[in-house]
Amino acid sequence: MDFVSVIEEITNSVKNIERELEIVRVSNNQQKAVLLQQASKIEKQNLIINNQKKEIKNLVSKLDQLKEHVDNKKKVNESKNEKEKKEEKNEKKITIKSPKITTQKLTEEEILSAQVKNKINKFESIGIEDSSEKPIVVEIEKTKNKIIVNEKKKTQIKGNNNNNNEEDEKIVSKKTTSISEPTLIQIPQLNQKPVDTLKNEDLKKKDKIDNYEEGLKLLNKNTLEGILLILKASCIDNNKKAKEKIQEIVTSENNLKLSKEEEEKLLEEIKEYANNDNSFGCSLFGKIYHLGKLGVAKNYEVAFEYFLKASKLGDSLAQNNLGVIYFYGRGVEVNHVEAAKWYRIAAEEGNLPAAQYNLALLYLEGQGVENDSKEALKWLTIASENGEAEAQHILGNTYISGTDDVEQDEEKAIYWWKKAASQNFARSQYNLGLIYQNMVEDGEDEEDEDEEDDEDNSEKNEEYLKEAFKWFSKAAENDLTEAQLSLGTLYLESNGVEQDDHLAVKWFSKAAEKGDPVAQCNMGYMCKMGRGTEQNDEQAVQWYRKAALQDIATAQKNLGNMYLDGRGVEQSDEIAVHWYRKAADQEDAAAQYNLGLMYEEGRGVSISPKGEENVQNTRDAHAVYWFRKAAEQDFSDAQFILGQMYELGRGVAKVDEIQAIYWYKKAAEQDDSQSYTSIGLIYSRQNKFDLARSYLNKAVQLGSQSAITNLKELEETIKQQQFYSNNNDDDDDDIDDYNSDSDIEQYLSKNNNNSADDDDESS
Repeated sequence: MDFVSVIEEITNSVKNIERELEIVRVSNNQQKAVLLQQASKIEKQNLIINNQKKEIKNLVSKLDQLKEHVDNKKKVNESKNEKEKKEEKNEKKITIKSPKITTQKLTEEEILSAQVKNKINKFESIGIEDSSEKPIVVEIEKTKNKIIVNEKKKTQIKGNNNNNNEEDEKIVSKKTTSISEPTLIQIPQLNQKPVDTLKNEDLKKKDKIDNYEEGLKLLNKNTLEGILLILKASCIDNNKKAKEKIQEIVTSENNLKLSKEEEEKLLEEIKEYANNDNSFGCSLFGKIYHLGKLGVAKNYEVAFEYFLKASKLGDSLAQNNLGVIYFYGRGVEVNHVEAAKWYRIAAEEGNLPAAQYNLALLYLEGQGVENDSKEALKWLTIASENGEAEAQHILGNTYISGTDDVEQDEEKAIYWWKKAASQNFARSQYNLGLIYQNMVEDGEDEEDEDEEDDEDNSEKNEEYLKEAFKWFSKAAENDLTEAQLSLGTLYLESNGVEQDDHLAVKWFSKAAEKGDPVAQCNMGYMCKMGRGTEQNDEQAVQWYRKAALQDIATAQKNLGNMYLDGRGVEQSDEIAVHWYRKAADQEDAAAQYNLGLMYEEGRGVSISPKGEENVQNTRDAHAVYWFRKAAEQDFSDAQFILGQMYELGRGVAKVDEIQAIYWYKKAAEQDDSQSYTSIGLIYSRQNKFDLARSYLNKAVQLGSQSAITNLKELEETIKQQQFYSNNNDDDDDDIDDYNSDSDIEQYLSKNNNNSADDDDESS
């Protein structure tokens, strides 16, 4: 083969290859065109699918709005349309009551449901499944004039997360004006148990049983079965009394002595109602976790979740509790504005007295709302008129004290307190006891002013005391500590009731065991004296110490006495002085007097004078300081001994009989016979025998034996000296010039600084 032939053969081969490549290119272009055409079809199908999705979502949204409207209509008409209950007697598969509708309205719903079904069929006919959202399956069943549309769709419940971004969530469904008298639509959610239709069918029967009454009957026989019936009456029958009872049961300490298994079963029943969007079930379930009842630990996050869910379903109790959650920051941040929002919804739309009261408190304190006393009074009055006991109590307090917006009115205060007291509100009962007790004191004052009305005042006082005893008794029985203390005092002092030490001890001990310091002090006294209980110094010391550690001055003084006398404890002057000083610093006059005596006698006190010769003077100066403190509180023993200190010149700058007479007279005004005797002796030494005789006679009238002896000696002296008052020339110290009380006051005003520095305790 020559070279030319080879070249030709190669050239032919190349041409063949080029022809084949061209054929391949043409084939590829044709295939590409086909693929592009198919892609265009797919794109158009996707567009159709998206449009179908939007239309379905719009229709579903309309169905949701329709359901909301039906729910609202149901709430409004449930209490008004009794005739419709009879018409629904034989209806089946109806889970929520709806108002009666006309044929025309039924046609509108059929059209709407048919549109949904039509769109869904078109969507399904495409043959492409969108994994992001499953199709809705609609089943329509006609029963007389109503349509039940059962939609099955997996959705997420709003409000199950514990976030705080709920400000824009609306609780009350908006009214739909475009569709009147809608048919019944219920859309149960996947992963949730459907509402028990058998329960609802039973309730819609004309001859249905009263679950609440039957539950009450079974409480003693079969506790759990009775509770479950009451729960059913609460959640299904919407029975107000049943709701109150079931809340009382689940929040009580013993839960009617349910076993652990029974508590778990009850909790599961409540949870089932809650998960089926029963508003009261949600509210009750939240409350259980809020308080930590039925064997579960407190969990504010869970409580918040279910309170929020129930609130959105329109449960006013949950709305109020949600306000409490926000107010105290339980499971969420403290937010008084949100608290006010939920209180207001429950107060205005639910007319809930507790929420109205809480809203009033916010206005009073200016928390979450502007401080507004008038708005507070408005809500306080509304809550009171709606029967809220705490609001009635506070309103009574407002009228008894008066404010800028409220004129003081005792009658209105008593009126509202009695309203609250009738609901066993213990503090109002106690206040009524106090006000009637004060009326007795007022009556006694009037009795002193007008003796002609003695008999009338006595009858009134007796009535007031009976009323005070009645209300104190009621409050004490309701375990109010202050009332138990007051009732014990009435029995001890025989005010409005026959004196009874045993009953006094009964009520004092109840209050004392709960830590009331005054009751503890009283129990110390009863044990020390053996009144109403066995005499026991050790127990007396224990009660006195408990009260003394709570700064009750009387208990501190009495404990000091026990240490001074060595009763129930080892004797100790130092510890006695310690407790006397504690009480004296609280201005207890008797303790100040006792502390003065300890300084005067040098017992349990530490004195460091500059020289030994000043020890007694320093102690006396301290004694005078405390005697004066007690004397200025009209403590007669201190007034008498302070007079002695001035008469003898102890602890003061000098002997001062004018100051002595002044303090003796202060004590004599309280019928202190020693003071009358001391004044008589001073006047006798001054040769003022008429004044001396007068004061000694008063001491004799008070039964002073020493005064009798001194009076006899005075009469003998007068006879011996043949004294005549007009010939008295003794005038050594101007003392004769001060005979009357006004003369003594004038003298004291001129010499008020005589002992200011000498009798200070720190001197």
